[in-house]
Amino acid sequence: SSTCAIPIPPEKELADLQGRLWTVCHRGQHVAVYVCVRSPHLRKRQIRLDLRCERLDASLEIADVALQFSQVQVESSVCGRIVLCSGPLQQRSAKVKANLDSSPFVAPVVFDLRCELEYTVKNDGGEAEAQKVPVELRLPATTFLVPQALGEDAMSDYISENPELLSHQTSQAVSFEKSVSDLPMLVGRCAGLCHFHGIQQASGQDMKFILVAATLPATATPLEGQSAAPSNALVICRCAALVRGSTLEMRVTVKAYQKDVADEICSQLVTTFRELIEGRLA
Repeated sequence: SSTCAIPIPPEKELADLQGRLWTVCHRGQHVAVYVCVRSPHLRKRQIRLDLRCERLDASLEIADVALQFSQVQVESSVCGRIVLCSGPLQQRSAKVKANLDSSPFVAPVVFDLRCELEYTVKNDGGEAEAQKVPVELRLPATTFLVPQALGEDAMSDYISENPELLSHQTSQAVSFEKSVSDLPMLVGRCAGLCHFHGIQQASGQDMKFILVAATLPATATPLEGQSAAPSNALVICRCAALVRGSTLEMRVTVKAYQKDVADEICSQLVTTFRELIEGRLA
């Protein structure tokens, strides 16, 4: 079967798509905090987060909202403190960028980054009372992957020479009641958003794609609860897609060096396909 590289969208298009994937990381009595996880910057060894906050109680004056990071270094912050809103919070804050040091993230698994949300609330007497609330920012497993361009021959060699690094497998089947006119473009978008390189194996009604990624290079002491990926570990994903009338059937299979890595990356790929086909990126 002939193979060809699938088109990965340009950086600007991927950034536009990523910029629509905000999640709620905290919703309390007074304030909500939202996060959008961006692509890692490999040369600078950074992961960018976009953050914003929203006032939930209009009857109170809420001010000086900040997030305090303690587990990782944050660029151009004072001791890991990122100010989301200086002074009174009107309705929603502007978007604030936080560039995290990516060095301690040594495994491609979901990571809940612990932070502390700080803000003040004016009480009935007009005094500002300081509030501190623990918050977790969830970083998807694919945040810590790097696309790995491999031809079919090189991939076959890698698979036969490193069986222990692909000894765990996870598979999910999913179907969408929606016709997709350009499957390679869809898979290319998913690959780009999840930091994979992709090749197409077969064309026609039944299409097969292989996505390959390496782990972020480990250059620092791992964060608590993480163990470093083996130095030459790759994550290999097979996507089989079949269009039947107005239904798209897909099976996503991920092989990796550890079970939780395969599980969490497979789950994120399926979530991303869902967003692209029928969610916020459709």
